[in-house]
Amino acid sequence: RKRGLRLCTQGWDINALSILFRELQTLAGACGRYGLLDVGERLFAMENFLAPFVQNVTIPDVAQTEAFTMQLAGLDLLIAQHEERHIEPAVTQAAQLTVAPARAGSYPLQVTPPPEYWKRFGPVPARPAPASTPKPAPPHAAVPAQKPPAPAIPTTTATVAAPIAAAPIAAAPTTAEQRKVFHLSDGNPLACEIDQKIEAAGYELTLLDRVDELKEVLAAFAPHLVVVDAPFQDALESVGDMVKAARTRLGRRLALLAFSDSAELPVRLRAMRAGADSFIPLPAQSGDVMGRIAELLDAETSDPFRVLIVEDDRSQAMFAESILRKAGMHTLAATDPLAALDQLDEFKPELILMDLYMPNCSGMELTAIIREREAFINTPIVFLSGEHDEEKHFEALNAGGDDFLSKPIRPKHLISAVTNR
Repeated sequence: RKRGLRLCTQGWDINALSILFRELQTLAGACGRYGLLDVGERLFAMENFLAPFVQNVTIPDVAQTEAFTMQLAGLDLLIAQHEERHIEPAVTQAAQLTVAPARAGSYPLQVTPPPEYWKRFGPVPARPAPASTPKPAPPHAAVPAQKPPAPAIPTTTATVAAPIAAAPIAAAPTTAEQRKVFHLSDGNPLACEIDQKIEAAGYELTLLDRVDELKEVLAAFAPHLVVVDAPFQDALESVGDMVKAARTRLGRRLALLAFSDSAELPVRLRAMRAGADSFIPLPAQSGDVMGRIAELLDAETSDPFRVLIVEDDRSQAMFAESILRKAGMHTLAATDPLAALDQLDEFKPELILMDLYMPNCSGMELTAIIREREAFINTPIVFLSGEHDEEKHFEALNAGGDDFLSKPIRPKHLISAVTNR
């Protein structure tokens, strides 16, 4: 409603209209699936109202804008009813999902999914008909009501229509999990253009217009990137705290990109301290912004770092392995320092985590041997030891080490030291 009213009062943009139309399609379809008929009818009427404009690549005139404003006003009562409800009944209702019956010889489902939920993920390949004759339907079986199909959006060669064409399924990232983007946006033209390109690239986009709304969804869902528009710059510290809490809970990368109306150093420092991975001063080109977004989202899907851990204490080796693997790295532990030499060529580590004191061959001796091999002259070697004598630290670095970390070490410090190297 807020996004629609903004368009009605501040002026229409074909890209923003297209995004609003797709949101209405999604919401109207969801209302149909869950039996929310009153809300569904209103949303479906608004969807039908906007469909001709999307199809013909036009925007509403003054009279049509007034008519659409009236439709948006019709949502006021429904929104007020929703806001009057306390959060507890909603949580209780969500907890009372249907428990699936246990089946012999299989793991029981925790909840029963909505009927035909799989249809929302795209077309399903045809399957051969079963050999047995299907059971006839009961004489008085109820036939569920079908929602009329949404109007098709044709592709056109007009320049303005190019952003509206739906991205093909093949454009979606081929990662195990689709990249999710939360955009805290005020609906400015650059934001709308970026949102179009995010969806066209196959990423899953969620638009938000309030900081408290972002806090709610971050507590419940796990995105891969949070984008904050310049008008929310004053709330960047609180957004950064939310993102940091989500990172700790998820145990994986969650990037934060912040726009700003100023490129001054204090503003940049403020964004950095809030935990922003990327700072983009305005004005900016949408193509450059999308390049940065792609870097942030695809960093996790690129080849992970390979770390060889040389540690004679098995429990210590497993501790370091567990921490680095949770950070998305490939690890190999060698408890025999001499056997580690044979594993170098096969594993090809990008960094070696080296214990200082080991039987048969010390960490400094092994480092000197590794440095004699041309392929590993520049491979970072980081010592990890309980030795607190600074002279020993210097000896280890003089033997060819790049850094020295003292045990015990906090997990986030270990991850940071390895990643930076």
